[in-house]
Amino acid sequence: MCPIPDAIQENNLDHHGHSKIMRDLVLSPFTWFKTLFEQCNLFKEFVKRDIKGRFAGSFGGFSWALINPIAQILIYIFIFSIIFKVKLSRLELGTESFAVYLLASIFQWLAFSEGISRAAGVLVEHANLITKVVFAIEILPAVSVSSAFLLNGLGFALVLVWLAAKGYLAWSWLWVPLISLLFWGFSIGFAAFLAALTVFLRDTQQALGTILTIWFYFTPILYPLSMVPSSLRTYMRLNPLFSFIELYHQALLQRTIDGYLFLAAFSWTIFTLFLGLFFFKRLQLSFGDVL
Repeated sequence: MCPIPDAIQENNLDHHGHSKIMRDLVLSPFTWFKTLFEQCNLFKEFVKRDIKGRFAGSFGGFSWALINPIAQILIYIFIFSIIFKVKLSRLELGTESFAVYLLASIFQWLAFSEGISRAAGVLVEHANLITKVVFAIEILPAVSVSSAFLLNGLGFALVLVWLAAKGYLAWSWLWVPLISLLFWGFSIGFAAFLAALTVFLRDTQQALGTILTIWFYFTPILYPLSMVPSSLRTYMRLNPLFSFIELYHQALLQRTIDGYLFLAAFSWTIFTLFLGLFFFKRLQLSFGDVL
């Protein structure tokens, strides 16, 4: 039998290597969701423990989960309705109230920023558990994100009640759960990437605070896109969070949904989930050596 030339063997190895990478990339979200389904009870326990841990030792306990968002809502209403009486275009944005515009998306931002910030260090924080106990560690970033979404979701629910009382309730609100599900998926993909990166690059957590501050002001939460100079609007639309935040504003205030904007949000979610979970899976075998 003739020996296979080395060059052909190397090409075959490269081909199989690239094929495996592509297969892992495609299957990573499906594998992750399968693991989440199989470890559903463990996931719930981690989320419960994470939420309880935030209020452990306080006299108010879980009541702070309601007190804090109520205080935030009242402060925003007071500052932007009484002190800074900024008027917006109802025809363009669906409201004249700056407080309403801000509250329609601020708790979603808080859920995202808090979730990925906590997820970035979750593997380092649970290093002893990871190195001593065998369990599906890929659910840990999702725990941080989910607990942040649940807690800030209470504030968002209060905002919805307030908006409904002010007459903003409309059929377009039916889109809100789907938008939130996409935003949750986007956040998990991003959190998985950051969690894996932080294991090897501890500066990630330190840099993340600055990045999130810049990201917040580069996202139309404190201002509508119409206030941005036209020359910069294209760059604003490249912001992955732009589509999610604008969809919340549209659904809650403008009683409409832009199909292209929804497609952009869906695309960002798929892209981030595939890339983030793939990156996590590829580095997972090395976590034990570094942690």
